[in-house]
Amino acid sequence: MPWLAAWKEKVGEEEAERIRLDATDRGTCLHALIESRLTGEPVIVPEEAYDLGVPDPDRIAGMFEKVEPVLDSIVETLGVELVAQWWDPTGSAGIVSNGFAGSIDCLALLDFEDGRGPVPAVVDWKTSKRPKPEQRLGNYRMQVTAYRAALLATYPEIGEINDAVICIVPEQGAVQLIHIPEEEFHPLELEFMERLESFYTRLGWPPELQEQ
Repeated sequence: MPWLAAWKEKVGEEEAERIRLDATDRGTCLHALIESRLTGEPVIVPEEAYDLGVPDPDRIAGMFEKVEPVLDSIVETLGVELVAQWWDPTGSAGIVSNGFAGSIDCLALLDFEDGRGPVPAVVDWKTSKRPKPEQRLGNYRMQVTAYRAALLATYPEIGEINDAVICIVPEQGAVQLIHIPEEEFHPLELEFMERLESFYTRLGWPPELQEQ
């Protein structure tokens, strides 16, 4: 991504790595608080799990306060940190990777501001320094729709999931709640599969394809 390369060049590799690790620690801490709120159980993150140390509590508390209204709109939590996978054992989809797996932040029944609800939705929590511009949300959109496909493949008893939501919680600014319309699911899933195919091809997987 050109903008990312330009940013690294501007701040320097060392500072870019420090910012990356800080963002990871921030996300780990806030995710634990959200999971605890949704499950009603304490989620303890060991200190050694943080790269730069435990984030400042006031910093995280301010971000959690911003996301609370979104958490209040959840009628029922159906799952948290759900491990799911999508696969194609027949190879009919034409992808060399044959599938992918991941951990889904949240599956919940949500009441939406437009009056829809409660409806099941995949929710992906993100943290950031500032609100994200629309042109930088493409990867997030692909990710959450891929998660939806994996959930349906792994847990068919769930039934239909017609909503996917990305919730970005910035340190500076208001929460961004991005809804993915149902008509965008299939195009985004295909785009994700193409990205996955490209990754595995560069990786040289499966080995037998490289021998041909």
